[in-house]
Amino acid sequence: MTEKAGKPAITYSFYRATDNGAVATYRLQTRVFAKTQEQAVEVEQKITDSLVTLGDSTKFGCSISSNGGGALLDADTNTPQVLTYFDVVAKH
Repeated sequence: MTEKAGKPAITYSFYRATDNGAVATYRLQTRVFAKTQEQAVEVEQKITDSLVTLGDSTKFGCSISSNGGGALLDADTNTPQVLTYFDVVAKH
């Protein structure tokens, strides 16, 4: 735990990975910062639960799957971080 960390924070990057004119695949990376590893994992799970689609269902017209990630501890600030990668597939 660190004194520098306040409320949990989330950063993200979102970019197109492929696009063949009919289907585009995007990559979303989320990074959750929190005071404790447990808190970071709880926030990450809420993000995953709200985004990931099951079977043939879609959200926002896209199918979304979780595809990797991990946890780390920032050596400078002693702040736990949880990274998650999502693949977002959208049909044109």
